[in-house]
Parts: sequence; structure tokens; C-alpha cells
Amino acid sequence: MKVVAWSLVFLVILIGLTITATILVFWGWWNPFKESTSKWACELKIQRYCQKLVCDMQPDVDLTGCTEESAVPDKKWCEEKGFYCGKG
Repeated sequence: MKVVAWSLVFLVILIGLTITATILVFWGWWNPFKESTSKWACELKIQRYCQKLVCDMQPDVDLTGCTEESAVPDKKWCEEKGFYCGKG
């Protein structure tokens, strides 16, 4: 009976350590993925914002969290970065 009890305790500890290790590994991979994804999302938002701005359209893009100190790019900044209106 003691052997069965100790085997169950060992099994519970082993399962707990496995779950903890899996969570830690997943969390270590998830954070860099999440950061790079949000960086790419911000770059796409800024591109869409600038494209509309240089084409004299009202940008409907929310750049919250994508620019430093909530500084919104102006038309001159966008043109300096190589954006131009593709019309015409």
C-alpha cells in the first residue's frame, strides 16, 4: 500500500513539474512572438496612415501605442519616408 501511495505522490509531482515547465517554455516563446507581431501591426498601421495622408485623404487609422509620445506623423514626414500617392 505504501508503494502505491508513494508512486501516486511521485506521479503527481512529475505531472506538476511537466505542466510548470510547459507553461514556462510556452511563455518564453509567446512574449517575443507577441512583441514582434505588435511591432509588425504598428508598421502596417503607419503605412496605411501615411498612404492615406499623402493622397490627401482623411486617415482613419488609430496609431495609439505605435508612435513615441503619441506623436502623429505629418504629411512631410511620410513623404520623407518614401510614401507617395499612387494615383494618376
